[in-house]
Amino acid sequence: MLGEWIGIDQDPHSVALVNGNHRHNCVRAEVGSVRALLTGKHDLGKFDLIYAAGLYDYLEDRTATRLTTRLFEMLRPGGSVLIANFLPTLRDIGYMESFMAWHLIYRDERQIRNLIGGIDSAAVARTETFFDEPGNIVFLQVDKP
Repeated sequence: MLGEWIGIDQDPHSVALVNGNHRHNCVRAEVGSVRALLTGKHDLGKFDLIYAAGLYDYLEDRTATRLTTRLFEMLRPGGSVLIANFLPTLRDIGYMESFMAWHLIYRDERQIRNLIGGIDSAAVARTETFFDEPGNIVFLQVDKP
């Protein structure tokens, strides 16, 4: 049974748009930041699934590792964290950087696995990495027992 989808964004206008368009269903957005999550100033509760898409491509390794640990702590027993990151083999990096001024932090499978370094391995039920079909994105899934 689906309880609620919660999205976090630092842009209040995006949050207001989501909340305005979805006020009669189980979707809710909140203004928040990585810093607020890391410092405990933004406590959203416990979750069965936490999915981070389009975020880790902007985070340095140290921050990404700390955030992964924090997201794992926010899971209920049996929950999963799912993280997506563009791969350094992405064909369009030159175009993205030259024409779109879109500079990301790319990670390969080993680098994304390193982001669980702050989590006690005894607290992890399973980790898995996998890729999207075109091979542009690597995913890391970390499950809590």
